Amino acid sequence: MKPHLRDVTLCAADCHAPALAARALRLSLQACTFGDALLLTDAAWADPAFCTVRIDRLGSVDEYSRFVFKELAAHIHTPYVLLVQWDGHVVEPAAWREDFLAYDYIGARWTQFRDNLTVGNGGFSLRSRRLLQATAGEGFAWVPGAAEDVLVCRTYRPRLSAELGLRFAPEAVARAFSYETEEPLAPTFGFHGVLNLWRHVDDADMLHMAAQLDARTLMSWQFVALVAQYAAMRKFRVAAHLHALLARHLAPPQVRQCLIEHLGSRQAGVACYEALLAWQAGPLGAALDEDAATTCGGTQS
Repeated sequence: MKPHLRDVTLCAADCHAPALAARALRLSLQACTFGDALLLTDAAWADPAFCTVRIDRLGSVDEYSRFVFKELAAHIHTPYVLLVQWDGHVVEPAAWREDFLAYDYIGARWTQFRDNLTVGNGGFSLRSRRLLQATAGEGFAWVPGAAEDVLVCRTYRPRLSAELGLRFAPEAVARAFSYETEEPLAPTFGFHGVLNLWRHVDDADMLHMAAQLDARTLMSWQFVALVAQYAAMRKFRVAAHLHALLARHLAPPQVRQCLIEHLGSRQAGVACYEALLAWQAGPLGAALDEDAATTCGGTQS
């Protein structure tokens, strides 16, 4: 049976790829029943599965972060919100635990930090309305250039905990809730991250989604990791198409260097790059553009 999360609003705020954000909402709604479901966007969008609310355009990462930090609270009327982005959604409803609601913030564990402030990633995160209202208040200043999840979970976490009694999930709970930059130890309730899409998206959907990505996403280290992952799985049709999208924005030496840096080895990075080029230059690769255009022009999933 689907978990009935009557106290949780499912929400995405997206002005760059609202179609992909809508996909993440629909997949999450197939897995769980929520008290409310919202797509916040500047685009004209209609979907019977959720409510679309028009907002001013969020034209940059900074504008998105400020919106979540200062303005999201005004749109949430349930005790909690499950905030998702286009590259994350609910994947295992059976992993939902009622004790998740004992915390004011849960997100995937960050692996780049080594202190006790390692929870959590905002791209798939459960937050209480109390926390949203706190950061929206005058006592917590927005810092331009700072990611909103870092502000909440690292910069202001000590104050939010000590002064307001807000609870951040421990690492063990965060690992059960979601994953991003580390391998999941067991099925998690959700996930976030471009680099993890290969686990949850079939090849046709991956090609369709990739065609809708903006330059910033295509040039991200996570997208490079995704290209390398498909190559490692010898899914060269998908890998080569993703590489072709990346190559629209980066010169060949830059693409090769990105793969070297991601794989941590010049030999491995160059081998991956040359394998992609060889596949594209071969008889199968000659039909890549036509095949990808057909796939990407199909029905939206």
